[in-house]
Amino acid sequence: MSSTDNDNSSSDGGLMVLWTLSANQKAFLIKMLPMYKSAFGKKVLNEYWALLFQEWFKSWPTEVEMQLKS
Repeated sequence: MSSTDNDNSSSDGGLMVLWTLSANQKAFLIKMLPMYKSAFGKKVLNEYWALLFQEWFKSWPTEVEMQLKS
């Protein structure tokens, strides 16, 4: 198998997770990138992750959350 084949593994033999993002999800993450860089520089990534997850799941709730609401 060549290195260009998509075999879902990394070069070190571990598994690589493949994510599927919608255009809206990708745009959201790109919008959040400057905040990540700022939080990284200030060493307050815990605040960044809390905000990112809160906003992410507000826009894209999990299947379980959707079932609980219905």
